[in-house]
Formats: sequence, structure tokens, C-alpha cells
Amino acid sequence: MPPQQPQLGSLAIQAPSLAPKTVHVSASTCHDLSLFKDLLKEYRRLDDSITMRLNRTTAQFRDRDRLGLVDQSMEGKRMALDAETEDPAAQRRIQGALYADEVKRNQVHNELVVEQIVRKRSLDAFRSRCKYFEPPLTDADARKWWDAARAGR
Repeated sequence: MPPQQPQLGSLAIQAPSLAPKTVHVSASTCHDLSLFKDLLKEYRRLDDSITMRLNRTTAQFRDRDRLGLVDQSMEGKRMALDAETEDPAAQRRIQGALYADEVKRNQVHNELVVEQIVRKRSLDAFRSRCKYFEPPLTDADARKWWDAARAGR
């Protein structure tokens, strides 16, 4: 059995503590300053890991669905524009809304490109310091980002 490697990065933050224990907070806990500091540090670590997980999940779903929603909206407005041939005021209104959606779509696309550049630069900086690191095969999401950044996508 090969020796276990220490967990790095977000896996280290998400990992459960090695010796979980229940601490009953009382007045004496507040008077023992080192115990109180350790307890606060543990609570902050737990809070940070929860926040990180929520932010990561939210960002993934936001990126996945954002462009699709704008595209659906634009397609509906294009169909309405094609159907509305008689009223010039309605056509101008639909064209204005279509233009606004096109601007939104371009902004979302630009955000995704910037995010991709930041990820690639971050990965390059990380790899320059940790040349032999490879994400574990069991973490499919990390592996996907790793491979995409290495391919320059």
C-alpha cells in the first residue's frame, strides 16, 4: 500500500479534521485564551470551507446557464421580429430589446474570456512553483479545469 500523500489546495481545506471532538463552550472556555483562539480558528476554517464550496457551486451553475438564457431570449425576440411585419413601432421596440440582449451576450462572453485568462495565468503561476503537482484522478472537476488550462482553452 503506497503512503498517503498530504492533501493540497482546496482538498486540504475541505478535509475533515483528523481528531473531531465536541467542545462545550462555557465561561471557562473564554478564560482559557489559547483554547478560545483554537476554537475560533477551527470555526473560521469550517466557515471558509462552507463558503468556498457554495461559491464554487454557484459560479459553475451561473457560468453554465448564463449564455443559454441570453441566447433563448434573443431567439424569442428574433421570432417576434419576424412575425411582426406591419407595425414599425413594435419592430423598433423589438430591435432595441434584441440589441440590448446582444450587448449582454457580448458582456457575458467577455467575462468568460477574462475568467479563462485569469485561470490560465493562475495555473501557470501555480505550476511554476509546484512543477510536479497533478490533480487526483478522482476529482473530475479539478481535472477538467487543469486539462483545459493546459490546453490553453
